[in-house]
Amino acid sequence: MSRVLAVALIPALVLAALWNWAGERASSRPVVTVPTVEQGAAWPDSDAASIALSWRRVADAVVADETADELRDGLDRLTAGVDDRTCLVVDTGSSVVVASDAALNLGPVQSVVVAAAGLILLGPDHRPMTAVFGSPPVDGIVDGDLILLGGGDALLGTREVSGPPRRHPLPITPLEALVDALRLTGVERVTGDVVGVSDRYEDVARPEAWQVPLAEASRVGALLVDRGRIRGGPGNVALDPAQGAARSLLEVLRDGSIAVDGSARTDSASALEGREMLAEVAGETLADVVGGWLTGPDARVTADGWAEFADALLMEIGYAVAGSGTRLGGAAAVSALLEEISRSEGVAASGWEPTADLRDGPGLDAGSTSSCGTLAWALATIESLGEESGRPIGLDVTEGDRRRAVVAELPGETRTRIVVVGDPGTVADLVDSAQGLDGLITGASTVTAEQLAPLMTGGG
Repeated sequence: MSRVLAVALIPALVLAALWNWAGERASSRPVVTVPTVEQGAAWPDSDAASIALSWRRVADAVVADETADELRDGLDRLTAGVDDRTCLVVDTGSSVVVASDAALNLGPVQSVVVAAAGLILLGPDHRPMTAVFGSPPVDGIVDGDLILLGGGDALLGTREVSGPPRRHPLPITPLEALVDALRLTGVERVTGDVVGVSDRYEDVARPEAWQVPLAEASRVGALLVDRGRIRGGPGNVALDPAQGAARSLLEVLRDGSIAVDGSARTDSASALEGREMLAEVAGETLADVVGGWLTGPDARVTADGWAEFADALLMEIGYAVAGSGTRLGGAAAVSALLEEISRSEGVAASGWEPTADLRDGPGLDAGSTSSCGTLAWALATIESLGEESGRPIGLDVTEGDRRRAVVAELPGETRTRIVVVGDPGTVADLVDSAQGLDGLITGASTVTAEQLAPLMTGGG
């Protein structure tokens, strides 16, 4: 019986061995997932050897198409809620997939547009310089006046007023550095006055359209210390920034044991004749200032500080590019830049045109307008500074308890941003609609509403 059983098992064992051998051979061969064609069949305008179509890639493509269709439907519904006082842009990083654009007053967010234009027109390494001129010191004495020449550094300040603690992490350029440099050269006394010169910019009158207190946005010039605040009384603002700057330097000199026989006053650039530079201090690079503002690990924004910075930057653009240190000159240079950008292949194909009609730097003039597309471009330009940190830029501006402007990242593998500016009620409805779409928009933003002030007022 056992012999019969053994004989019967032999064929089964042989078949099992053959089955395992065939399986191993099959598993050792590459799995072909491309469709095959008959020998000699032609692929029009293509090389058959270059065809590599996998069923997985086909499936992924189908899913991607379906997802894109859903996204387009959702964005179409989103766009339907945009009125003529609101603008909406959804930017994928390479193109604008939805643009319901309008020229609106962006309020303080306009500073982002001016900063981006400055990075391109002035260069990321642009550094404003402030210098002190006088006669060469003899036995520690500067005979005559000491001239403080402004170079457009709106972040120049004293440690007493602009140093910590303060409400914003602006990179202050210390005025005391000039005094330290003078002391190193042996200066102990100045026989004349401290004279402030602010001729670099012509347009220094405070715009009448700025319906905000001086404490929030003071008069701007090429020579500005502590944002125009008077060192002896930081709650007060000097009516003449150059006069206030000269007074601040006079007080810092005396604090640094350098005697000054005269007083503080202002003059024109003609006061520099016959004098040589005794000391200078450079501000932070534009890239560091703007990058730290929106892409740094401690990024936060307050209205006080950025109003003067943006206004001075616009006039510096005018001075460097248009040969006119005025807001009008800077605005013309920014408009020409945006016109050039609008003619570029990528922007022209996207169906939207970046535009801006700037009356000032910080957007405090209600007649100053930009489009959402321009804001999206500006954010992308600035964000390129923060690629190493990988931090997205977000802005959330509120008016009271209502949202006035939202810039937020959409989740996903590619960088997609939604930009909404306009009437608070409409913005709130659009944000709610966007959040209602499956995973379309995140609620988080890098810069919170409390960090970006003053709140925008008015409309488009």
